[in-house]
Amino acid sequence: MSEPIKKKTIEIVLDDQTITVQKLPLKKYADLLSILDEIPKQFESFDQLQQDKMIQSIPKILKNALPEALNVMAVFTGIPKEEIGELGMHELVRLFAGVLEANKYDEVFDVVKKIFAQSKVSTLV
Repeated sequence: MSEPIKKKTIEIVLDDQTITVQKLPLKKYADLLSILDEIPKQFESFDQLQQDKMIQSIPKILKNALPEALNVMAVFTGIPKEEIGELGMHELVRLFAGVLEANKYDEVFDVVKKIFAQSKVSTLV
């Protein structure tokens, strides 16, 4: 009988609490992708704006995209989005760094880059 897969965890120290971030299981990526699917909708009108109006629209776009960003962090951390919304920016950045580390996204990106580099070489040959 094989041993169960160990979950990678990272302890993140915030100002007044310590959060344990675990790697996101593959089955939770469906939840994550449905949230990420909503984010581009916040930017649909952006390409129709005149250049001088774009900068003025950034705060509104960020305000509208914030709920989806909080939902993303809630899926990754298991922390309710309302609690994440109460964090300071520096705490959110620490939490995001923990998510990246727990999920070993640096390794994922390296492998994906190698795959794409190899496929480019093979199509050139």
